Amino acid sequence: NNEDDNLHAFSETANLSFKFIREDGLSYSEVAEILGLSIKTIDAQMVIAVARIRAKLMNVIETSPNKIYLKK
Repeated sequence: NNEDDNLHAFSETANLSFKFIREDGLSYSEVAEILGLSIKTIDAQMVIAVARIRAKLMNVIETSPNKIYLKK
């Protein structure tokens, strides 16, 4: 289905952006050039990637004002 293909591509762009920037140390402009996208798009993809990671982490940890615990 075309919508599923678009969603997969969207996720892949976010994943690649995160990998290139956070793991490989490239700049937003370098990643934009590699992927053929605008810097604003790379920024938006990073927001998505970080939000996805945050959501996954919240499934396995609990927080209180001064402490973080693993969920049981």
